[in-house]
Amino acid sequence: MLKKLCIGIYLFFNLQYCVSSQEVFSHKNIGTFYGIFHLHHKKIIDLSSLNIGCVRLNIDWGQIEPQRGKFISNPPVFKRIDECLGMGIEVIPVIRTRGADWALEESSKNVSRAPLDLEENFNSQYGYSKSYYKFIEKIARRYKGKFKIVVIENEATSKKFWASSIEDYIKILITAKKAFKDVDPHVKIADSGIASFGWGILIIDELLKQGREQEAFQFYKIYFKHAYMKRKFFEPAQLKRYMNSSRIREHLKRIRYLVSKLKDIVDVLNFHYYEAPDKFLYLLNFIKNKTGCFYVMSNELGARYTFDTPQRLMKAASDLVKKLVLAKANGLVAIIWFPFNNAEHNIIGLGDKEKVITFTFRAFKLCTRLLNRPLKSYRNLSSSNIQRHLFLSDNLKVEVIWTNKPDLKIKIKLPSDVEVYNFQGEKQQYTDCITVDNFPLFLVSQSAMPL
Repeated sequence: MLKKLCIGIYLFFNLQYCVSSQEVFSHKNIGTFYGIFHLHHKKIIDLSSLNIGCVRLNIDWGQIEPQRGKFISNPPVFKRIDECLGMGIEVIPVIRTRGADWALEESSKNVSRAPLDLEENFNSQYGYSKSYYKFIEKIARRYKGKFKIVVIENEATSKKFWASSIEDYIKILITAKKAFKDVDPHVKIADSGIASFGWGILIIDELLKQGREQEAFQFYKIYFKHAYMKRKFFEPAQLKRYMNSSRIREHLKRIRYLVSKLKDIVDVLNFHYYEAPDKFLYLLNFIKNKTGCFYVMSNELGARYTFDTPQRLMKAASDLVKKLVLAKANGLVAIIWFPFNNAEHNIIGLGDKEKVITFTFRAFKLCTRLLNRPLKSYRNLSSSNIQRHLFLSDNLKVEVIWTNKPDLKIKIKLPSDVEVYNFQGEKQQYTDCITVDNFPLFLVSQSAMPL
């Protein structure tokens, strides 16, 4: 039976605002991948109405320097970057070594590898690789003052994306940081991002080491409920055997080594996350406690549900809102939503090459319009039963609310001049009170934007 609670009059206009304990960043920090431009170029969406603040875009070494010393002056990737910058959209590039076969250990069309000239010891002039330093320096000089954050490689703990050792990745990360800082001291360097899967198994392993087997199993059941793991585990002993397999131990070894080094190298720690919104803050706190890094970003945030999930698309759209709200509320310096469908990994994106997914696209558009703005202050009004996140910008007051359990409903009384929208941007009609459930609602006041 659905539980129903009723709370007293909500004094929306009389709340006192306070600045979050996290640093408040003034820029528009919600964005997506450059792939969304495909729909823009086909006239399927209008990016100006979408109000994205930043885009993730790959820069491959082979695109810039296909042969030793032969730098292409204006490759297509630079044209894409310039297009974004011309629209006032911040570019957060992911720089990868792939494609520069002349410079790498092996041919690497799709996988990044360490340069052939990677040295054992750090050189004060060029870091660990002279060829790689020159490549990075070219990018840094062309876009000096135009990049706020630069990401080096993608998911380096996974051999699918980084085929060399994790120790070699640390060397190119240090080299890239030196090359950028030598040209532009203000740019912030971020790591490749540990995958959502990687963080999950690291947390489980930590719990198992502490003898908390039941807690580890309960975490697994929530965190990996909709993941693409081929095996499912029905008791703690099965999970424990899996965690002790040679493949998982090797993966954890790479993750632990990288995590132990990041605080001393990067300016911003990067992480990827696709799992349950309920574990987002758990993971964020784990990351900060484990690494000691204060500035955190996610250049790959997404939603996934298995195909047999009822209301799959609606739930993915709801999760999108929750994750963007929690990321914004907790001071992530960049929040980049993964826009592509991926059936193999159960990922629900914003669309594909020819059309948008209405549920998720509407939810994303609503978030960028209402939340992607310079933030004056934030206040967390949550309780054990309900999530309530209040954001104040110069001319808009937005609270996003939802209950903590799928079967819980709460009635809230509101002043008549507060506008209420569901997570699809549809204005809600109400008289004396509004019912809040597990799907987010937006309460908007003061010069509310038309939706």
